[in-house]
Formats: sequence, structure tokens, C-alpha cells
Amino acid sequence: MTRMTGKLRKAVSALAAAFAVLLLCTACFTLDAPDPNATTPTGPAPSYLDRLKSAQTVEPTSTAAKTLDSGIQGFLSPGHDIACVFTSARGGHVNNPLEPNDYGNSKNQPYAVVPVVQCELASYPAPAAKDVKDNCGGTGIGYLGGVVLLSPKAVQYGACRAGLTGLESSAQDSSSSKQVLAGFPSLDAGLSLDAMGYRCAPMDEGVACANLSNGVGFFVSKESYQLFGVKA
Repeated sequence: MTRMTGKLRKAVSALAAAFAVLLLCTACFTLDAPDPNATTPTGPAPSYLDRLKSAQTVEPTSTAAKTLDSGIQGFLSPGHDIACVFTSARGGHVNNPLEPNDYGNSKNQPYAVVPVVQCELASYPAPAAKDVKDNCGGTGIGYLGGVVLLSPKAVQYGACRAGLTGLESSAQDSSSSKQVLAGFPSLDAGLSLDAMGYRCAPMDEGVACANLSNGVGFFVSKESYQLFGVKA
């Protein structure tokens, strides 16, 4: 009996020692509880160009991709406050059915035909001083915002204009622009339209367009605009 008691005492001592070591190790490896308020670091927001590249394009047979009576493609933003056309320019004149123009004038025949996108706004920001490209020749008309023009290697916001944009004037019942706009399809947010080497999509309460091959493009809304991709 005495021999068994000794063995038992040794066993108890060994268990006590092991338990002490276990407690010590547990203290060594105690993990901090995760902070419920911690946030995962995020990178910069994707650019308008990146968002255009990843945007879903409409089917060529969809209503948004239809050809207008004038033979060109165009669309209205979801809020109908921006109208864009995929068209062409010649000698500085844009073939835009929303605006009177001299595109078809015989004097422009020697000039090359250039594919362009032109968007007009009903409400718009003024051009920044650095983006004013013309003194308007002392004609008394101003360099105003509300129109943005994208060509293969350049983009311009604003132009010399005495009156309203075509979209602004469409608010008048007798306006020819109003009749033209009646044929424009709406392009839903989240979708994009490809034509003539450009892609456009409504986003952030405005419209972004770009030449995806070289990254030249723009974003425009009634509150702000951004021109990008043009090398200084």
C-alpha cells in the first residue's frame, strides 16, 4: 500500500507539473480578439476608362443600338439630360442632327472625314480656364460649356456658341431639336454602346466615352466634367 501511495504521489506531481506548463504555454500564445471596427485596406477607385472597358455592351439588335433617321447612332442618358451622337466631322463641322451645321457644305469636301462622338447637356458646368480653346474671334459670342467632342486623338469641352445647346433648346415645343430627340433611344445605366471605334456608357449621373484603343476620353455631367488620356 505504501509503495502504491508513493507512485500515486509521483503521478499527481507529474500531472501538476504538466498542467503548470500548459497554463504557461497558453499564456504565451494568447491571441488578441479581432477588432470589429477594423477595415480592409482598399486601392484607388477604378478610372472611367477602366469602367468603360469592363462595361457590358448592348446587343447590336437592341433598341439602344438602333440607327437614327439621320443615318447615325445616338442615345439619351437615363435622365434624358445628356444626348450623344456617334457621327463624323469635316473641316471642323460636326454632322449633328441636334444643331444647325455646315457639315454638308461643298466647301468642306476637301477635308477628311473624321469619326467623332459629340454629347450635349441640358445643364452643365462652365469650362475651366485651361480648357478654353478659342477666343471666338471677337465675334461677341462666348466660349461656353455644354458640348463635349471626342475625336480619335483629342477631346474638347466647350465651344464658341451664342445660344443654347440643342438639348437645351429642345425644351421649347417648337424646337426642331425636340423632334429629333424623339427618335433617340435611352441607354440604361450599367450598359454601354460601341460605335465607330468609341464606347460610351451612362455612369455617376453623367456619361463617359472613350477611344478604348488609346485611352482618350471624357466624363461629363451637369455638375462636373473630366477629360483624360490626352498627352500634353
